[in-house]
Amino acid sequence: MKTFLLPAVMAFTPLIALPVLAGDISEGTFAVGGQSNFAVDTITVNPGDEDEFEISTTSVNLAGRYYLDTNVAAALEFTRVRTRIQEDGIKEGSTDWSITPGLAFNQSINDRTQLQLSLGWQVSGITSGGSADGSGLRMGIQLQHFIADNVTFDIGLTHSRYRLENENSDISVDFSGNRFATGLTVYFPDSL
Repeated sequence: MKTFLLPAVMAFTPLIALPVLAGDISEGTFAVGGQSNFAVDTITVNPGDEDEFEISTTSVNLAGRYYLDTNVAAALEFTRVRTRIQEDGIKEGSTDWSITPGLAFNQSINDRTQLQLSLGWQVSGITSGGSADGSGLRMGIQLQHFIADNVTFDIGLTHSRYRLENENSDISVDFSGNRFATGLTVYFPDSL
């Protein structure tokens, strides 16, 4: 059922949203988007003399923006990455998550294309036999092209820099990384 539900919602949402065009995104517009960084995969690793093992990863990113003023939005983003490792019938895995409140700024390039810059404070966690959490800065840039009056195809790059601390020890780890992703955003003008 879950496999069917997400594509169905994504297919019919543009039909009920009101039209908007690139250019200035007006105050009161609500936008919902989703991305994947092509990380739905399974990799089989054969380290020579040892048994091979499989690594499976799934990744999803959901974002919402509400435009407080023309081209300026309050943003909230949720990311979840699930990694599983299977060897000799034994499965282990980890789940990484982050929630990022922030601001997004749009700049029109032409009638159908815009550039979006975002800045937020990322709260993150990981579970894998124990858990760790922390926070840090997330910055992003995204090129959005309107493929319909209210739907954009998005290509983006996000840079995150944060620190995770284990809840049961004094160990902390600094993370820094980039994420390339593509996705869709649906705009609902003057929706509230």
